Amino acid sequence: MYTNDKPPRVTAFMDNIPEPKSSAGRRSLDRKASLIFVSLWLITLITLIVGLVLYCGQRSAIQSELEALEHWETSMVAFSASLVNHSETIRLGPHSEDVILVYRHVITNVGSAYNPSSGIFTAPTKGVYYFSFTAFGWSENPAQVSLYLNHKYFMSAYDNKPGPGRGTANMITLQLDIGDILYIKLRSNMQLHDNGNLYNTFSGHLLFPISLTGNI
Repeated sequence: MYTNDKPPRVTAFMDNIPEPKSSAGRRSLDRKASLIFVSLWLITLITLIVGLVLYCGQRSAIQSELEALEHWETSMVAFSASLVNHSETIRLGPHSEDVILVYRHVITNVGSAYNPSSGIFTAPTKGVYYFSFTAFGWSENPAQVSLYLNHKYFMSAYDNKPGPGRGTANMITLQLDIGDILYIKLRSNMQLHDNGNLYNTFSGHLLFPISLTGNI
């Protein structure tokens, strides 16, 4: 039991820490502490910046891959269709006005850009396309069909030689934008015949795409 003795000091280990002997010493310790704090803050900031840069770079790479995949998918465009299948026989025309030809028998339609219900091809991507079409008749009426681009006359295939069993064809390469449409019309007073030989066809495919910035 203690009487006049002082209680034991539980913080005796603090006695070993040197006290600054002057205000200059305290300022030096403050500067060192501030330097350590600033250094830790800068290290943390640099780490965050590096992490953000790496994240953005990885995200950009993934986005580029997705865009490349989408670009590749939309680049798969090819179709070919005829007026009839191999078991049909038809005669079209003559009509008093031009009529759109609907090539119902789809042979190929990669990318589904050709609509066999309307006879209209719609460009799904900007690029350079190749198209061809034929016309065949079996009467004294001439055979003439015309290509229309965005509802405007563009070119024709025409055979006016008299006599049965005659045909003609035409082809072209076009640069199209997304949403441009093409279709074939039978001209007025003209007549076509077709059967299982598939004389009358409309075909096209994408040669190469062009990006929206103008680069291939």
